[in-house]
Amino acid sequence: MLSLKRYFYSLRFRYAVSAGGLIVLIVLGAVFTYLSVNDAQEQTSRQLTQQNQVVDLMRNIQRNVLDSYIAIDAFLLQPSDQRQKELALQAIDAASQASNQIRPRFMELFPGQIDRVEEVSELLASLRAQTVKLLEVRVNPTQQYPSLEVAARVMRPNNDRFNNEIALVLLELREEGLDADSYEIFAHWVEVRHLWSQMLSMFRIYTANRIGSFNEQTLIDQENSVISMYQTLMQRLEFMEELDQQDLLGFQASASLPEMIQALRNWYGGFIQVREIHAGDGWRLDSKIMRDKIVPLLNRISELLADLESALQTAADSNVSKLSESISRQIYILAFSTLTFLVVLVSMFVATNRLVFTPIAQIVRALKSESFAKKSLVLPKIRSNETEALIDAFQEMSERIQRRQNDLEYQALHDALSGLPNRTLLQERIEYYIQLAQRDQKQLSLLMIDLDRFKEINDTLGHHIGDQVLIEVGKRLRASLRKIDTVARLGGDEFAILLPNSNLSQSEEVTKKIIDAMQMEFQARELRLSVDMSIGIACFPDHCRDTASLLQNADIAMYDAKQNHRDYAIYDPEKDEYSLVRLELINDLKEALGNDDLFLHYQPLVDLSCDRLYGVEALLRWEHPQYGNIPAEQIISMAEQTGLMNRLTYWVLNRALQEVSALHIPMLCVAVNISVYNLRETQFVEQVREILHDSGLAPQRVILEITESAMMSNPLHAIEILGELDRMGFRLAVDDFGTGFSSLAYLKELPVDELKIDRSFIANMTEDSSDDMIVRSTIELAHNLNLRVVAEGIETLEHYQLLSRYGCDFGQGYHIQKPCAAKQLVEWVDHGPYYTSSQEVNV
Repeated sequence: MLSLKRYFYSLRFRYAVSAGGLIVLIVLGAVFTYLSVNDAQEQTSRQLTQQNQVVDLMRNIQRNVLDSYIAIDAFLLQPSDQRQKELALQAIDAASQASNQIRPRFMELFPGQIDRVEEVSELLASLRAQTVKLLEVRVNPTQQYPSLEVAARVMRPNNDRFNNEIALVLLELREEGLDADSYEIFAHWVEVRHLWSQMLSMFRIYTANRIGSFNEQTLIDQENSVISMYQTLMQRLEFMEELDQQDLLGFQASASLPEMIQALRNWYGGFIQVREIHAGDGWRLDSKIMRDKIVPLLNRISELLADLESALQTAADSNVSKLSESISRQIYILAFSTLTFLVVLVSMFVATNRLVFTPIAQIVRALKSESFAKKSLVLPKIRSNETEALIDAFQEMSERIQRRQNDLEYQALHDALSGLPNRTLLQERIEYYIQLAQRDQKQLSLLMIDLDRFKEINDTLGHHIGDQVLIEVGKRLRASLRKIDTVARLGGDEFAILLPNSNLSQSEEVTKKIIDAMQMEFQARELRLSVDMSIGIACFPDHCRDTASLLQNADIAMYDAKQNHRDYAIYDPEKDEYSLVRLELINDLKEALGNDDLFLHYQPLVDLSCDRLYGVEALLRWEHPQYGNIPAEQIISMAEQTGLMNRLTYWVLNRALQEVSALHIPMLCVAVNISVYNLRETQFVEQVREILHDSGLAPQRVILEITESAMMSNPLHAIEILGELDRMGFRLAVDDFGTGFSSLAYLKELPVDELKIDRSFIANMTEDSSDDMIVRSTIELAHNLNLRVVAEGIETLEHYQLLSRYGCDFGQGYHIQKPCAAKQLVEWVDHGPYYTSSQEVNV
């Protein structure tokens, strides 16, 4: 019944009924007309299908180009994120592939547009080349800031040249002796050197401000200061030339003065080049490439794609028009052949116009409206089966395009794992609420959150567990806030919370609420996990003036909280510079470890009962080229927070065993500290075995020290790992004993050979009877457990004698010998008061 009803409303049935009373000529004309119209419809339908496929490919190109722009922008913000670099290039490659697929189709359908298609392919190739160049420039500071290259190439050599010459002049004056006249000349030279140093310092400040600041007036003032100092310095040197013409200068001063003038002029020439670079728009090359190359390419690609899509739309309109013309032509032929049946023919025309022409024209107008993104679409109310199918296809296409656009916008602004807003959306909302806060004279706060030790969950339980924890953290954060607040996931284990209309005290209350919400353990399968976090708080306008500084200052406060093991910290401007220095040190530590720039010192361990050298403890040292000696505690802290601890321990162990083996001191033991992070690594024992094999040392000469608190963090696991090391022949020691909370039951089970008494007890044992009792009791306890005792921090002869009388086995400290390099250790052994198994020592 339904099929009959559909057939009744079809054009075929209506044509058949109308032509039933016509003569054979009319029947043949109607059949001919039907066949012609049907063929035209099929041809038009095929062309529309092919055009829709081409449109999909072009929109795929547009989407990939947009994805590449987003990825490039993310990489410029965070150049260490290699994934964004790969995403940008992959998106461009995908767009190029789609462009190659379009070319043969345009060659078939629209050969007149092939030049534009080829131009799109060429622009995509240029976009990829410029993107590769931009990515390379962003990670290379010398390319990114051309003025740095000029400073290194032109100004630094002349700086060294000037300093060397004036040093020779001052040395000559000191050696010849200073009388009243020569002292006045000496004072002039000292003032020249002082002016030179001031000018260099002002130039460094000027260069740093250009790279890190946008205060143009400050830059102009600093430029004028350098120029003024240069002019003053040149006047001083010209005055010295006058003295030289009067033969009042020494031989070295006369020879060095022209060199200094030339070096000063060369240096100033380099400064002029730097100033010109800073004055232009190319002082930062990555921004210039983005602005002058990539953005114009993106705009041109978008224009070409829009033109091609417009051409496709025009072709579709043309096809529909041709179909309409064909139908009209066949109707006219039929009308001419059947003049006697004019009324019937007119009726057929009216019906055809009502059921075909009008709906098609309305569909064409709807298609045009859709192409211009207009929402007020008017579709035919009177429809046939054919137009109904066409309308359905159009509506389905429109809905799919809208859904795809919504999905793309959502993906671009939200985190794929947690569904929370991402960094891009967070920045948009920060800028919006900052504008509101400025208008309404209100405040807002930003909380930067980083999960503590989250890497351990991923490494130990797998990323699928880590993802579950991240999702649950996002839910708890969202549940702790108002609807107006924003929770965003910035990547990895880092979250951010935007609190509009909130001052500092209100943000602290929210922070405490979040901390309370995180106290409940997380359930992941059969596991119950505890997750701590470090939170940094920054407020607008108290701590910043724009979005970038708000994000940066909240991040610095978060790092301050993590560094000081606090739940949260409020941004403190005094700690800003220190945090940036620490970030620089972390990066330099990775490079130093890779370049083998670290080194070891060794502090002797002496047998207190017979004054015999028993062994040495390997101590890590790092002489930073800018910040000097970095304490070992700071190195360890940075390594633990950046995941470098295992790699650092392997380096220290390998270097210590190799250097002690090369000393050829018979039976000399070497003690090396290991971390709790090493005990958690599955390949730790095998790595230690391989390092021992490469060194050639017997395992009995290697003492592995681990702190008391590290052992007690997971005593059962520590017993298992240390048991394997003990079976391999290593000697094991508990470091800093007495500072943790060891259980004697576990201590008895641990396969350790030695206890090291912490230096804090040794330092006060002669003044504090409690410390003296602790030291004596520890020695007795260790001996009762068949453990040997090592005392750290022996600073005086009295300490040495007391510990020897108490029966302490071994000791180390400044009274015996300070930590020193391997060669200095050999000299100390040869000439020191302590003997070894053999005094023949070779390096």
